[in-house]
Amino acid sequence: MKLDTENQVKLFINLFHRHWQNGKVQDMYTKKSQDYLRSIGITIKEAKEHTIKHISSDNFYRGPSKHHVLDCVQVCEFGVNYHGEEIYVKISCSENDGACMSFHPPERAMQFPLKKRR
Repeated sequence: MKLDTENQVKLFINLFHRHWQNGKVQDMYTKKSQDYLRSIGITIKEAKEHTIKHISSDNFYRGPSKHHVLDCVQVCEFGVNYHGEEIYVKISCSENDGACMSFHPPERAMQFPLKKRR
């Protein structure tokens, strides 16, 4: 049975949270993200903590999709708010661990297909 996108995203987020709790989330930020973090004066640890606290199906942008290099890894993209600024966040998960890959302003407008209308 194929899961709908919302359930896939929820399972992905739950797996990422589990990896976080087990200390299995790696720092794999792109150079662009590292430069951005330095420019706003926050550490990689702070960016990771912000990511884990704020990713949700409401701010889901795209995915889950295959990692561009690693076959057994899935990637999801989100848009989170950081002190009033929209931030593009990309994370990955496998059965064994997770990784934070991107944390920077988006390059293009993001749509949030699972955002609940309030």
